Amino acid sequence: MSDEKIYCSYNDYHIVYDSSSHSFDAYRKKEMFIKNARLSELCGIDGKPFSLSKLGTSAVKRIGVWNESCHFIYEEFSKGDSESPYLTLKVTVSDTGVRVDLICEDAISATLTGEIISGEYPDCFPVCLERGGNDLRASIGKAPTTLDHAVYNRQLDTA
Repeated sequence: MSDEKIYCSYNDYHIVYDSSSHSFDAYRKKEMFIKNARLSELCGIDGKPFSLSKLGTSAVKRIGVWNESCHFIYEEFSKGDSESPYLTLKVTVSDTGVRVDLICEDAISATLTGEIISGEYPDCFPVCLERGGNDLRASIGKAPTTLDHAVYNRQLDTA
């Protein structure tokens, strides 16, 4: 696969995916809010760490569907000589933001690392506590949604 940067956008959000480093930057309008996001610390079901470079070949696909409310970039990693994907990194860009999913044949754990660029308030960001879902709803910057009802301070670890 050739080393290249791939652009994917939907309404106000867009990402630039770098296939050589398997990382991306995310933007809202012209303002970057995530820099150099990438998978790190991958561990198999046996608890042993492994890296993307050990998996072998990868293929990057950009998919935009006319009737869907989002666009995707997929990077598929195969294991050994297999042509079917073992692990797929899926980055979704929609009108509500950017989402990252990891799809794998086996149960693995992964950490997504990168730099969050928070603008005027580098130590604080709006959050929605006590959500019913299995996630932390968080915004970046000074424009929270109607769901956000608290401000999280990273320095004090309080909301």
